[in-house]
Amino acid sequence: PVSAAAQAKVHAAVRELGYSGNVLARGLRTQRTLTIALVIPDITNPFYPVVARGVQDAVTNFGYQVVVCSTDGDEAREASFIREMVARSVDGMILGLLHTPSAILESLVGRNLRIVMLGHHLGRELGDRVISDNRVIVAEATRHVVRMGRARIAFVGGAAGVGPGDERQAGYQDALLGAGLALDPALVVATGYTRASGTSAVQH
Repeated sequence: PVSAAAQAKVHAAVRELGYSGNVLARGLRTQRTLTIALVIPDITNPFYPVVARGVQDAVTNFGYQVVVCSTDGDEAREASFIREMVARSVDGMILGLLHTPSAILESLVGRNLRIVMLGHHLGRELGDRVISDNRVIVAEATRHVVRMGRARIAFVGGAAGVGPGDERQAGYQDALLGAGLALDPALVVATGYTRASGTSAVQH
């Protein structure tokens, strides 16, 4: 609420001095940092750069920045990144967690923090959730291989109780049983969600 002449003087000074606003100071006044944390298991997994790009494209027009935290699927790193992002007062978090650091998640309840979960349910609804129907998807993939005339079909998936592994294995079993094929435990390999662990499991 100042005159046009005063505005012109301020803008001229900004240009002359090369002034840039202090984001931290602005955040203290507005209680917003215009920052969103994206916590994901593995940035080298081709799925997650696409997610990160989509998030960035979606928020840029609103003036937000995205901080990407790659955890390597490690529970301690997941918890550490979440604590760090809370300490930095991010406005929101998009969490692609493989584990359930329940104490950390409980600490997010009641904060002025928007949360979106990527993937599986973590036992408490902290916000919105974006999921794929892993059971249906893997069942269809398995049926496709069966239609190709294959009968010995291996399943490489995440360890029980970690990430979407249980749902995917259930879909695999649904398709085999539906096709009248026996389940062979020797053809089921539980592994981590990294390229190295996937390579090892396929070689096995």
